[in-house]
Amino acid sequence: MRFSGQRWIWSSVIGLTALISLFPLYWLWLGAFNLENTQALIRPIWFFQPSLQNIQNILAASGRTQFVIPFLNQGIEIDRLWLWMFNSAGLAIAATLLHLFFDSMAAYMFARHQFPGRRILFAILIVSLMLPQQITLVPLYILLVNWGLQNSLIGVLLPGLADGIGIFLLRQFMRSLPGNIEDAARLDGASEWVIYRHVIIPLSIPGLAALAIFVFQSSWNQFVLPLILLQKSDTFTLQVGLAYLYQSEFGIHYSWLMAGSFFSIIPILIVFFGFQKYLEKGLQIISYE
Repeated sequence: MRFSGQRWIWSSVIGLTALISLFPLYWLWLGAFNLENTQALIRPIWFFQPSLQNIQNILAASGRTQFVIPFLNQGIEIDRLWLWMFNSAGLAIAATLLHLFFDSMAAYMFARHQFPGRRILFAILIVSLMLPQQITLVPLYILLVNWGLQNSLIGVLLPGLADGIGIFLLRQFMRSLPGNIEDAARLDGASEWVIYRHVIIPLSIPGLAALAIFVFQSSWNQFVLPLILLQKSDTFTLQVGLAYLYQSEFGIHYSWLMAGSFFSIIPILIVFFGFQKYLEKGLQIISYE
């Protein structure tokens, strides 16, 4: 009976904590789809009055533009908000795939091979994680402009082809993999590429999925570099485009801010819940290393 009482108390505490944590999301949802400008009121309105007016206002304020369908060379007129979402989705997907490829190759070398300077290179990699983004932002901007990549989504993508945290996480995961399968493949005459492609990668799916969630979220929410590099409205990402729409000569449109924020977190939620089981398994293995 005592155990049941303690369990009930702890369950109640955890449930209350979860409700408190989810309250900002409820407030965001309330302000995004409510008829009233509830987020600007001192006295909150708790009842939901569903309306898509804020989303319609954002679509109208973004304007319309011509979008050329890839591989078809056919243009259609769409709201610029959808173009911004397409730009963000393309960047996030491309960055995720490239991260997984380059980070996994580097992690494979650090985790499964001994080579001269390995410890020094890995130490430099760890030190690079301590550098804030602001330190490299100005030289990175100058470099990209000199390469003619201003107002180019490729310029936003190139600096994020790989990073230290991704290499570190996959290296920790690959160290936990058994080495006998790899040795058996070498005895059968498999090359390093074959071992990497057909042995290491299939066994590293949980770690790759966990990294994919982190990279997709980081790329989707990237703001500073696209803000200073992209000047034309048709090249904006969703985060930069919404930031321009929020402000006017009369101040900040808080209702638009909440509607746009709610609109922008939907892809993150889809990716997170789609890969949740892999994320849990991957982080469990990495945490034990």
